[in-house]
Amino acid sequence: MKYLKMPSLICASLFSALSIFSTTHCYASDYETLFKTKIEPLKEKARQGDIDALNDLAWRYRAIISTSGDNLKYDGPEAKEAFSFIMSHYQEGNAQLEYEISGFYAEGIGVAKDAQESERWIEKSARHNYPKSQYILALRYLNKNDNQNALNWLKKAATQGYDSAEDKLASMYHTGTGVDKDCLQAIKLYQKSATSKALRGVEEIQNDPTCQSALQTPEAKRALAPAPDLANPVDAGEQYELAASYDDGGDKHIDYVKAKFWYEKAADQDYTVAIRALAFMYEKGKGMKPDYQKAYELYKRSAAQGDGASQYMVESMAPYMKN
Repeated sequence: MKYLKMPSLICASLFSALSIFSTTHCYASDYETLFKTKIEPLKEKARQGDIDALNDLAWRYRAIISTSGDNLKYDGPEAKEAFSFIMSHYQEGNAQLEYEISGFYAEGIGVAKDAQESERWIEKSARHNYPKSQYILALRYLNKNDNQNALNWLKKAATQGYDSAEDKLASMYHTGTGVDKDCLQAIKLYQKSATSKALRGVEEIQNDPTCQSALQTPEAKRALAPAPDLANPVDAGEQYELAASYDDGGDKHIDYVKAKFWYEKAADQDYTVAIRALAFMYEKGKGMKPDYQKAYELYKRSAAQGDGASQYMVESMAPYMKN
């Protein structure tokens, strides 16, 4: 299908966690609303020493300005004020803010673009144990063919449960890049991350002739054995609860295939929250490629049953979907 730019939807996504698409442009009036309703309250909290508000403010500044098109200039007064405010409230050791500051330098928002300074802030953030920065730093080392440093930083990020680091580390173990080839370790890391990429990675290992001997070991067979369901519920509510436990982990290992299976079972019984949860899986591409049209159709189903969150999503998506 053909996707169009959505001027108001990205603005809505900055108000809400229910975002769908990542880049487009807002109308000028939308920016005025964003600054009044989101930026100013966060600035006030940041002035009072609220670190979380300061970190959120830095992200929102970057998100608004970088998607503004010609409405807000990277070297304009709003951008310069944003960078100045963030830097004046920065305190050493705030790893998340250090990551955001790196982004300001990388994109040249409110400050001259400076790749070296951006790298310095990413490394500072990584050394202060921010997993996303550790992952980015690892990728930069990989691009320089410095596999040992890349491996070290990936391990640090993976230890904190950063999915992308676990996937990349698993791939390195599978291919023997910078480390001895270890198909079993690769499987364990892929299963820990449980992303759609990890699902494909496990399948590649299972089909890799060089991994077959390792896959025959008792430890590998245990790792690959599907976790048995302790229940086979018929009630839609119980089916939803089981799906949700696989979707977010809960007391189980995350398994998007099983989550989708049980959401569908509950949705077949017109269980509203299950239909919405299934729509969200399609929207976000959890265990699959994103399918916005399918998500939209499902949101329409749950919206028709009076679900407020689904009604919001239908209104946001309707202008850009096939009806």
